[in-house]
Formats: sequence, structure tokens, C-alpha cells
Amino acid sequence: MANRVARCPDCGTTRLAIRRKRDHIERYYGGLLAWWRRKTGARLYHCIFCRLQFYSNRPLAAAPVDYDDIRTAGVLELHRHR
Repeated sequence: MANRVARCPDCGTTRLAIRRKRDHIERYYGGLLAWWRRKTGARLYHCIFCRLQFYSNRPLAAAPVDYDDIRTAGVLELHRHR
């Protein structure tokens, strides 16, 4: 049975974040298929567990993790407690 949601090709989790651009420090799942997906408009996902970046045309299973929102929420939380 085929997956209907995006999964990490390394560990299989569905807890992924969407990236706007590739981070050249983190691992990347590359190859000809990844190049084709990138050229055809697939999203760049980032696994929060094994830190692998990959392209997929499938949607997320849950709400995406946005790194900008996490940083902003942490800063606001620090200011509230002072």
C-alpha cells in the first residue's frame, strides 16, 4: 500500500517540517529523483528526528513545524516571565 502522506525516507516518521530553502549543513536525500521532484515543484521537507532533508509531492500528515514560529514563541515566553 502506498503512503498518502510525506514520510522521512530514512526513519519513516511523519513529523516533518517544511523548509523554504536547503540547508547545506544538514544531510540531504539527493539523486536524480530528488532533482526531478525539485524541478517539478515538490516541497522541501526536513525530518525533525534524523535531520534529513528531502523533496516530496505528498502532503503532510499533521500541521507543519515552522522554525520561525518556534523562535518567536520562545522569545515572547521569555519576555512574559520577566
